[in-house]
Amino acid sequence: MTVAEDVLTANYARFPVTFVRGQGARLWDDEGTEYLDFLAGISVSNVGHCHPSVVAAITEQAARLIHVGNLYSTVPMVELAGRLARNSLGDGSKVFFANSGAEAVEAALVAGDKTVAADALKKAQPELARGVARGVIHKNTASRKYSRLTKRVSALG
Repeated sequence: MTVAEDVLTANYARFPVTFVRGQGARLWDDEGTEYLDFLAGISVSNVGHCHPSVVAAITEQAARLIHVGNLYSTVPMVELAGRLARNSLGDGSKVFFANSGAEAVEAALVAGDKTVAADALKKAQPELARGVARGVIHKNTASRKYSRLTKRVSALG
């Protein structure tokens, strides 16, 4: 049993290698063997290892502030969100930074609910108005139904 096996759970089938250094797309293990990194930190750090510009940017930021979470905003967070919004969906778009895949999926589901609820609200308004005009639905009933739909959309953010 290795030291890693003594302290890490077996939730992944880890390979019997311990990396100690990286440069670009290359990695070296604790025995000096060189490897090509085809995983890029499972697509997390696909900028390669130890690129001087990335190291400088991380060092500069770490000297100021490392992490405060998504409950607060930071200048780099707002600047990046603005660049992502402008360069992907256009001005007026908004960006959501997720902490995990589960959080991203949950946000997508909420966005889907919001879209469906907003569509239902758009469809409901004229349908309820037609029902009131024809005397099929009392105006108070229509108002309550529309109010409930409006609250549902508002609650979704």
